[in-house]
Formats: sequence, structure tokens, C-alpha cells
Amino acid sequence: MSKSPPGNAMGLAGERDVGPGATPASAPRQPIVLDADEEEEEEKFPAHAAVKIVGLKGAVHLNGEIALVVSFLQERQRYEVALQNTGEVKSVAPANLLPLSALEEVEVWKDFLVKPEVQGDEALVALKRMRALEVTVDVLARTRVGKIVNDLAKRMASNDEVATLARQLVAKWRANFQREQALDREQKGSAGVASAEGSPRASSQASAALAEPAAAAARTAASGSEQLPASPASSDRCLARIFNEGYGGQCRAKRRHPKFLCGIHQRMLDETGKLTHGWIDETVPAAKTAEFKGEVTSSRPVVE
Repeated sequence: MSKSPPGNAMGLAGERDVGPGATPASAPRQPIVLDADEEEEEEKFPAHAAVKIVGLKGAVHLNGEIALVVSFLQERQRYEVALQNTGEVKSVAPANLLPLSALEEVEVWKDFLVKPEVQGDEALVALKRMRALEVTVDVLARTRVGKIVNDLAKRMASNDEVATLARQLVAKWRANFQREQALDREQKGSAGVASAEGSPRASSQASAALAEPAAAAARTAASGSEQLPASPASSDRCLARIFNEGYGGQCRAKRRHPKFLCGIHQRMLDETGKLTHGWIDETVPAAKTAEFKGEVTSSRPVVE
């Protein structure tokens, strides 16, 4: 990451324009009007996004440099970006910036968070930015960022905001990893059943599959546990469990691929680190089971 952390880089003076249409250093700064009839560029990079500088003609030494977005200057149609290596702030035209892939950007933030001099406000910027990224299981495996963020939560345990957000991120990533593993097993199981159709054992295997939910319920009852078994889930729908007047069940909304939840439940997981009623493919906790049963019992009409 940069020698100067993002928090300091944003306040550095001495930035100058780079890219097509840049004003000379000695000239007073004026808004750049390329064409009176030309539509203004819409802001496309959020604050703190990592970008790559490309295509500069006057400052070619900056091409290929990684930078963090500081702000978008609407009146000048340029981005202020802080260079990763030095923290120096430059003013760059949108056409000379490219977004990084989720893998590349996670690598940038991971390398930053391992620095011992990172402060709490700077770590918070990094965590919030990674929360906004589509961090897939592949990205987690290739960057091992989960371990870095988990270590950060321990290192900054005295900073409640940083430690809480770090733990929430790790919990979300772990849940996504478990969801993807479960879907992979489901898909492999479906493929196995399809290939076995027509074989002498097919009908007995199908009967066993149908009998398994009842067997699971019987095992739960025999063990004296008050927990309800996991419900069968549709992989095309949001995998959150809903209250449904005490009967439970799977959320009816479509999941937002590649994530496993609908928009509402994904926001809930991002903000709190958990789902109110859990995941549909996990065993219902005893306390939640009691809550469901209590609601159903209280809602039944009294028969004289």
C-alpha cells in the first residue's frame, strides 16, 4: 500500500492535473469545458475505490500506477486520486482510470491492513470498501484476506467500531463459503441421482431420499432436542429463513447471484453480521424453535 495511509493522502496539498486537457502548473485553475454541448461525465468510481491510471500522454511515468479515489470534482470533471506508493494526490480525467477487479482490489486492501502502523480510521475505510465488493469464495481462497481481517479484529479489539465490522465481514464471508459448499454438494448430488436413473438401485435410492426427512425428524425427537431440522431449500431463491407467522420457511425472493440472499437479507447480514431467523439450510436453534412454536400455538383458534 502507500507509504502515506489513505487518511493522510486525502489531505495532501500540491496535487496537479494529469491527463488530456491538463492545465499548466503555472496557470490558474479554471473549469475545463471540452464542448458546450457535450454531456457531463457521470461519477462512476466511489470514494476509496482502487483504480489503475492508464493512457496518460504528458505524465507517462504514472501509467500503470494503482491509486485510491479521493473525490470527484464535478465542476472540473476529474477525479482526485491518491497514488498507492507515495500517497501523492493527482487530478485525473475519468478516461484515464480503470477499475480493478475484486481480486486485485482485495489484494490492495489486504496488503494495507497488514501494516503495523495502520490506524483505526484508516482500517475502517478499508473494511467498509471491502464490504461493498463482491468478494467471492475464489477471491477469499486466493487472497486469504479472511485471516488478515480476523487478525485485525483481534489487534484492534479496543476499537469497537473496527473490531465489530471486521468480525461481521469474516462472518459474512464464512457464511458465503459454507453456502457455496452446500450448493456444490447439492448440484453434485443431483447429477448423481440423474445418472443413476434407470439402474436397479434407482427406486430404492429414491425411496431412501424421500424417507430421510422423516428419519431426521425422528432422530431429533429421540434425542430429546428441541431443535427443528433444516428445511429443504431452493437454490434459486434467497437462502434466508423467514418467520412466516411462526411456521418458518424459505424467503420467497430471488437470490442475487453470485450472492446467496435477496437484497433485504443481504443488507441485514452486512449490517448486523447475522440473519434474524437464520439460514434455511441450517438447523433451527432451540430458542428460535420455541419462538416459532409459541407463535403457532397462540395463533390457533380455541375449539370449544
